[in-house]
Amino acid sequence: MRHKRSFSLAVAAMALFAGTMIFCGNQERVSAESVSSEETTQTDEEVSTRGIFTSLSLSINGGDGKVWATVRNDITIFPSTVQVIVELYYSEEYTDNHENMIVADRQATTDLNMGKTIVAESSTNGRELYWQGRMRYKVDDGTWEVRNTGTMHYSADGEFMGII
Repeated sequence: MRHKRSFSLAVAAMALFAGTMIFCGNQERVSAESVSSEETTQTDEEVSTRGIFTSLSLSINGGDGKVWATVRNDITIFPSTVQVIVELYYSEEYTDNHENMIVADRQATTDLNMGKTIVAESSTNGRELYWQGRMRYKVDDGTWEVRNTGTMHYSADGEFMGII
């Protein structure tokens, strides 16, 4: 009897969670993540809205003379096609506008699956610079959204030195 009650509570909790996710819609958050990359091939199939919730994380990190921006698909509820472009920009002087910076790397995928990451990475070339990570993404046939990390200061070794 105890197992049946636990199972019933688990089913009820999952139904409540799914209902909450439907109400919340598509969201994203910014957080630090580990680095790995995922490549996919492009397909010409028509994309339609299928998923009810997708959460993407964008982070910027550095070390060993490099800086990288990472996008991770933290969770997707129900199948979705999540197109992502991740970009890494730098400049010698502080600016908060990526258009006044130089593109160091750009990576793209036509479908970033749940739990997977995509990374744009560059060497510091031994210079202390200002860096910004940026992602553009589209879930199913929704509109393109844009998020950035803000401008961060990194040493020639790729060590974080502060926001400005």
